[in-house]
Amino acid sequence: MMTNYWIMDTETTGFKNPSGVAEHAAIRIVPTTLDVLEEHSSLCNPGMPIEPGASAIHGLTDMDVMDAPKLEDVFAPKGSVVAIAHNWAYDRRYLSQHIENLVGELCTLNLARKYITDSMNHKLGTLAKHLDIPTGTAHRAAGDVITTLGLLRVLVEKSGRSLENLTAASATPKIMHTMPFGKFKGQAFTALPVSYVKWFLEQEDIAKDLKLSLEMALKVK
Repeated sequence: MMTNYWIMDTETTGFKNPSGVAEHAAIRIVPTTLDVLEEHSSLCNPGMPIEPGASAIHGLTDMDVMDAPKLEDVFAPKGSVVAIAHNWAYDRRYLSQHIENLVGELCTLNLARKYITDSMNHKLGTLAKHLDIPTGTAHRAAGDVITTLGLLRVLVEKSGRSLENLTAASATPKIMHTMPFGKFKGQAFTALPVSYVKWFLEQEDIAKDLKLSLEMALKVK
């Protein structure tokens, strides 16, 4: 059975829990060439109000999505799916329940932290400017998947590995030795304050490698 590789992005109602999806976009690509096979984008009725802070970022309002379909009515990928996103740990909590057969996951944020070490930070917009890659409208789902595709092409080239190989490698969490971002960036995990490690582990959207590394650091403290 063929595996479908989808680059995905969501714009949500905000940062409170629960939150909902106000916009979704996805691009299905050929894993060997990274060419685009099909594209999808839709506003979504999240079933709850959009927080002012979120609206200030993506520009969507309750009026914009009032008559839009629900996410499950526009997103139901068939067959085996590999999901790709920038900060997949965040998008995963909204999208994984709508993917019937999720067989692989790949986060371009995690890959960028590994293979692009000279960027000011690893936000999608910063990387796009730093690498001079094609971009769509920032902080809109359709625009961000286009930008993520451009970033993925760079990451595959820099890694020297195929997309299938990168996906397979990401399935097994790796122990990291230093904090890759934030106020303790570059510090050894074992040197991080216990209170900080415990706080981080309470967060919902943690990449597998980072979570494992924090857990291991906590065990030796």
